[in-house]
Amino acid sequence: SIRRSPDFEPTLPVRRTSMIGRSSDLRAIQQLLASNRVVALTGLGGIGKTTLATEIGHAHHGQAWFVDLTAISEDDEVPGAIAEAVGSSGVEGAPLERIVDRLIGTDGLLIVDNCEHVIEGAARVASALIDRLPGLRVLATSRESLRIRGEQVYPVAALATDVDGAAIELFRARAEAVRPGATAA
Repeated sequence: SIRRSPDFEPTLPVRRTSMIGRSSDLRAIQQLLASNRVVALTGLGGIGKTTLATEIGHAHHGQAWFVDLTAISEDDEVPGAIAEAVGSSGVEGAPLERIVDRLIGTDGLLIVDNCEHVIEGAARVASALIDRLPGLRVLATSRESLRIRGEQVYPVAALATDVDGAAIELFRARAEAVRPGATAA
């Protein structure tokens, strides 16, 4: 049985744009998460890892929490950032214990975004949480993998740039959003 407190609210960024050219990536990542508890989306900065992870979170059938690690700079700050994102800030105890207490019994997806600059801290926390929370899955985004036991890596590639490619379609959609009626040749 799943234990939830009445104020237990998953957190995900609001979708701001439509998903273009990534349907096969979404299917592949969902399949990986169905059979693996830790999946890392890797690739260059700006390639779409965060957008993919957010979309996966919105499609997840359980609960999903989003943790953006951009604002922290030290590995030992990772547990506190995750504790805050899952709603256990202000509670007594070590951050890792607060996370476990908050998420125990849930069927959830923890999205840990922008891990590259605190990769060791993110890897330690993800590994500890997976060991202690059997219903939890972790989806990490980073320029490199976490390198932990059981992790499945999914390299995110650039969109196709040919005339009918997804990159051109995405460019057109973003141009239209900024300037309605704009056309790209």
